[in-house]
Amino acid sequence: MSRRIPVKKVLRKPKGDPQPYRHANGSAVVARIASSRITLGPWDRENDRPSPLASRVYYALMTEWNDRGRQPLDRQAVSEIKARCRDELKIRDLRSAERRRRNEYVHDSDVNRSLGRSESREPSLTVNDVFDEYVSHRERDVERPVTEGTIKKFRAFLDPHRQAFGMMPATSFRDQHLRQIRDEMIASGRLCFSSINGRMAVIRAAFKHANKMHKRRLPELGNVVNDLKDVESVSRRSLIVTRRPRTEGQIRLISISDLYATLPHLPTQHLRDMVMLLRLTGMRPSELFGMTPGAIEQTSDVWIYRPEHHKTEHHGYERRIEIPEAGVVILEPYVHDCRANELIFTPAKSEAERASARREARQSYLSCNRSRDARRAENPLRPADRPWTKDTFGRSIGRAVKKAGVRAWTPYDLRHTAATEIVLNEGIERGMFKLGHQSITTTQRYLHPPTVDIGCVIHKQSA
Repeated sequence: MSRRIPVKKVLRKPKGDPQPYRHANGSAVVARIASSRITLGPWDRENDRPSPLASRVYYALMTEWNDRGRQPLDRQAVSEIKARCRDELKIRDLRSAERRRRNEYVHDSDVNRSLGRSESREPSLTVNDVFDEYVSHRERDVERPVTEGTIKKFRAFLDPHRQAFGMMPATSFRDQHLRQIRDEMIASGRLCFSSINGRMAVIRAAFKHANKMHKRRLPELGNVVNDLKDVESVSRRSLIVTRRPRTEGQIRLISISDLYATLPHLPTQHLRDMVMLLRLTGMRPSELFGMTPGAIEQTSDVWIYRPEHHKTEHHGYERRIEIPEAGVVILEPYVHDCRANELIFTPAKSEAERASARREARQSYLSCNRSRDARRAENPLRPADRPWTKDTFGRSIGRAVKKAGVRAWTPYDLRHTAATEIVLNEGIERGMFKLGHQSITTTQRYLHPPTVDIGCVIHKQSA
């Protein structure tokens, strides 16, 4: 009779409480208490620990998590706890600021005069001090928290102006100085009108914050704030900049061989049909992402798509996109399977198709553990009706292009390639109408020398 060898039981060490850690984006996060990790707040880089806001949110979340028997917290509970902690910290900071303000403006001039001392002059506030105080304020701001990358951007575009205006008294800074900064940014030719306006807004906000903090000591700062408001912002039409010409690497025409070499490497037919529709019609990617069956007129062989939102709708223009017969063949199955106001193309539909294909191709048995899938169904990481964006769609194309080993291209290159084909075959006026432009000058920017064989996708798709 064989002797049975006793099996030593291995006891698992109980897991402790999850601790906050620093994420790559510079914020404090914690895991294991919800379906996904939770962002607590900014991380204190100087002391290498969570900021006061992050610590307060962490302890409140841990208390709620333990009270619920360590069950995963839902998103609504996490949002309510974060909002409550922000309000508590905001009230505490306001009380502290009020106490500091009361102590700051207690002057001892009468005491000095009675002792026969000469009154010491308070140090003047310089432009450098205004910039530093504003950046420090935004780092500690609880009501409008910003990321570490935003703080770096503030410093990056404020530092170049310190050499010219840094030692200037803040009360001497006027509207002509801000106009000088604006003109220098325009002359550089590297910034668009929205970036220039955004940087001017930061400078205005810095002086507005300085006026709020030093209003009693330096009432002249109020005049500075009013002067800076009079500086005209830059508009798209008024921005006259000698920009650097686009290089060949920025806009590329997609050859017919590269296009058809990339399509097999896209993971789903959903993505392949989206690429072909962009190439056939020349519409903007955002117009394709918002396409619904109710916005398509199916009255003839050529369908007419009128997007609800488009780039020039704020000017009162109407967008009318013609979908040729080859595009109708692609769209018809999707239109019949969708409701009138349902998005035709979404990441959820593409992912469902990919999961179905993987499930049919699997070789092993399907796992019986459904706990993870059930949790994801109850608290999905992303909503099911989340639309495509230029970034998510562009990443899908970028991965397929890399697998195909062809020259890199983007969704916007599809629009430029289609525009070049339409203008060469049908004329520039017809191209202006199909692309949704109001000026021939705009359409001419989309016309590129056909250095590669862009082919005729409409005829090839129809064949």
